[in-house]
Amino acid sequence: MKSVQPKPSASRKPLSQPANNLLIRLLKEGVIIALVAVCLFLLIAMLTYDPQDPGSSRTGEEGRAISNAGGRFGAWLADVFFILFGYLAFLFPIMIAYRAWLVIKDRTSTEPIDWFLVGLRSAGFVMVMLAGTAIASIHYSDGEAVLTYSNGGLIGATLADAIVGAFSYKGGTLILLATFLVGMTIFTDLSWFDLMEKIGRWVFTGVAYLQEKWQIYQRERNEKQIAEKAQEHRREIVQQHVKQEAKRVAPVIIEEPVKKKLHQVLALKKKNKCLCLMNWNQPWVDYLH
Repeated sequence: MKSVQPKPSASRKPLSQPANNLLIRLLKEGVIIALVAVCLFLLIAMLTYDPQDPGSSRTGEEGRAISNAGGRFGAWLADVFFILFGYLAFLFPIMIAYRAWLVIKDRTSTEPIDWFLVGLRSAGFVMVMLAGTAIASIHYSDGEAVLTYSNGGLIGATLADAIVGAFSYKGGTLILLATFLVGMTIFTDLSWFDLMEKIGRWVFTGVAYLQEKWQIYQRERNEKQIAEKAQEHRREIVQQHVKQEAKRVAPVIIEEPVKKKLHQVLALKKKNKCLCLMNWNQPWVDYLH
């Protein structure tokens, strides 16, 4: 009997280009949906945060209803974020929403995901959060803090104490601000020089627009003043004419008596009668005597 030899397993074929493009598109759309959902849930949980709800640092009152819109998990998650990052926790969903917007803009691209850039963006995000919390702890924690630790959270308070102890108040602020800007640049691909150029362009465009509108307003106002003066002048002329007409005396028309007119009519008839009785054979000179 012949022994049956097993066939060698065929090597796995790579995906075709259409299938690869479809996979990338579906992956990006899935990332968009996930980022938007996470962003909305975090924002709702933090906006409806109540210190009396049970969280990671407290158990809450027994029998009390949870007021957080995210439920028990939302209350716990919001408490963790506020403990760690303070009020800078609100920056977390905002930055996630920004990355989701960038993914939406680039959803038609078929380029594969560059994990090096993903790691770089993550590093920039960490730099922004650390520097932001430390700045909030240094500059906005003088008064009474509503949160558990400080307005910059536990991470911000710890980092602020270390930075201020090593570089003093002003030096630490300068270092943290530079770190914050660098991290924002890495995370958002923002060029501060391009931003300054755009702001300058917007300022000049706005100033030119306001100057044009001001010139149009002045021209219309001058035209309106000229029209009002002309109308006032015409009104004065009309008033003067009315006054002159009021002072003018109407002429008196004296009619001749009716008797005089009748006398003239009778004299004319008599004269015509005499002309009819004239003897035209007699020289006309005799009639003159």
